[in-house]
Amino acid sequence: MKFTIRALALALAATLGLMNSARADILFSEDFESVTLEPAVNEAIPATTLGWTDTPPVGWTVDDSGVPGVLSGDDARDGRSEWAGWSFASKTFWTTADTQQRETFALGEGVVAIADPDEWDDQAHDAGLFNAFMTSPTFSIANTAAGTLNLSFASSWRDECCDDGDGSNNQTALIYASYDGGADVEVLHWSSDAADGALFHNDNPNEAVSLALNPPAGTQSMSLKFGLTEAANDWWWAVDNVKVEGRVVPEPSTFVLGGVALIGLFGIARRRRA
Repeated sequence: MKFTIRALALALAATLGLMNSARADILFSEDFESVTLEPAVNEAIPATTLGWTDTPPVGWTVDDSGVPGVLSGDDARDGRSEWAGWSFASKTFWTTADTQQRETFALGEGVVAIADPDEWDDQAHDAGLFNAFMTSPTFSIANTAAGTLNLSFASSWRDECCDDGDGSNNQTALIYASYDGGADVEVLHWSSDAADGALFHNDNPNEAVSLALNPPAGTQSMSLKFGLTEAANDWWWAVDNVKVEGRVVPEPSTFVLGGVALIGLFGIARRRRA
């Protein structure tokens, strides 16, 4: 009986070890390839080139209401329309519109998400600063082991600060997480102002970004919000291949629960015979 109990215990330990191995599960991913591209509106790019849209992938939402002129519905008031807030464009379309290091975004593939106030400002628009957000669908992070949740994405960022109008604007990149529908929690803040110390993020037009996420214990779901704010005739932020990974701990199987119960019964029986 001793051998049987020991063998069963070892088998259960091995099973539990496999269940809790340090694998990474992909909980959410987005490459923006599912959007339907349209011809240029203001850019001098042939109408036969289908290269951009401001309609996000299914489940995503875009809030461009903070971009001057967008709510007017007047093409003469919203700057260069292709870039009046978050847009989704092929890299070919984007770099045909302009280069200036956009072409170095090698980590971005196919269609990328772009907030480009530099191109937007190349056409007349209402007064004010560029403030735009896009939010992911809500996705499950249930049963994710503590300390294993991670956000990664490809980024193209060029910063510029404090040289438009009164000099107070500071192009800023932001990412927020909302856990179980709660208040936004800031998980990334890049300032264009070198005076902001650790928040300052200098030019990096081709960067792999990885961020640890720390949801409250027991969190079941989350969403992500990307923002580019306080921009004028500055530069841009583009992202691609957004991924959230974590180690999901599965519920114990019937086999494991039954085995634990059997070990307990064997232990009780042995004590009674002793």
